[in-house]
Amino acid sequence: MNLDRVKRRFEYGWSQIPRYIFSIFYTRPKLMVDLFLHPAQYVDQTYFPEKQRKGKIRIFTERIWNIIRHSDIDEYYFMYGLDVKREVKNSDYVLYRDFLLRRDYLNLFERHNDSAILRNKLFFEAVARILGIDTPRNIAYSDNGRLTLIKTQSSVKIGWAEFLNILDDAVIYVKPIDGECGSGIRKLEVRSHEIYHREEKLSTDHLQDMFGKGRYIFQEALKQHSEMNRLYPLSVNTIRMITVRNPKTNEIEILPPTLRIGAHGNYVDNFSQGGVIVAMDTESGKLSEWGFYKPLYGFKGTEHPDTKIRFETFEVPYFKEAKEMARYFHSFLNLHSIGWDIAISENGPVFIEGNDNWEVNLPQTFENPFKKEFKRLFY
Repeated sequence: MNLDRVKRRFEYGWSQIPRYIFSIFYTRPKLMVDLFLHPAQYVDQTYFPEKQRKGKIRIFTERIWNIIRHSDIDEYYFMYGLDVKREVKNSDYVLYRDFLLRRDYLNLFERHNDSAILRNKLFFEAVARILGIDTPRNIAYSDNGRLTLIKTQSSVKIGWAEFLNILDDAVIYVKPIDGECGSGIRKLEVRSHEIYHREEKLSTDHLQDMFGKGRYIFQEALKQHSEMNRLYPLSVNTIRMITVRNPKTNEIEILPPTLRIGAHGNYVDNFSQGGVIVAMDTESGKLSEWGFYKPLYGFKGTEHPDTKIRFETFEVPYFKEAKEMARYFHSFLNLHSIGWDIAISENGPVFIEGNDNWEVNLPQTFENPFKKEFKRLFY
């Protein structure tokens, strides 16, 4: 290990002291109070009613222990199936706090920070196109209500009225330039140079109110593959594919992927917004039997709630190509791990975005402990 790396690790360790102090005097007491005030929320839920559960006292005790030892309630406790009796141990799973610290250390502290390319949707499209990777086209950029039309050779500042006049009939997605988890995304429809949001006609004043504060990208809507449309047509359904650079071999490996599917009339596929996530076979792209939801939306099921397609009968097209392109894209970025959101069009994979701050719950959700792989690929 060289001296620069030793220095970086020493600096990183010191930078965690304020977080540690905060967890002792605020996070742990807050979580403990919430646990005792709402015990049913932390004991009575389950994703696996068909299996024999641990006793309530044991579940409650395990959750207390997580708070005391790790300053973490482990919000994915039930999704991992830690409340049921089985051979897999709780310690076989990676705690979110441990994962978070290691992921951020490797991506944001240990390496040169290429994360800006992923976190800025304007930069992401530019780099993807240079590398020959298909991605949704950015049409315009709004900075606190000041609109810039993005062209191939130059960018032109225009007003909202002029913007509407040059648009053909189309569907446009407007996203915060650095947004995450589907938050803040709006779907706009342009008809005869008039613009609508959820069937409400918007004036230029409405647009200024909507996008007058903050930075937004206006993106051309993607037309997804007919098979993906059959699965659920109201959202662009995406593969969450996580690539990790093996620290020993420098080879880029792929963790078990999942398919994220919109549901319940939503036009985004994010799990946090009510979407369903389904495990995929890493070789074939075929879906597994069960789809999982946030508890608010129904825990799990074997078929899509809207289209009634059974998950295990569905195979994602162009899956092999998606894996190859994810490895290729990652090879140009000096980051340890990336969570890609990949749509499928009739012509192949389309990279929607990449996330250096991806979450560990997806590869662990499907009774798939990640601790062994975590030790192999993150240390």
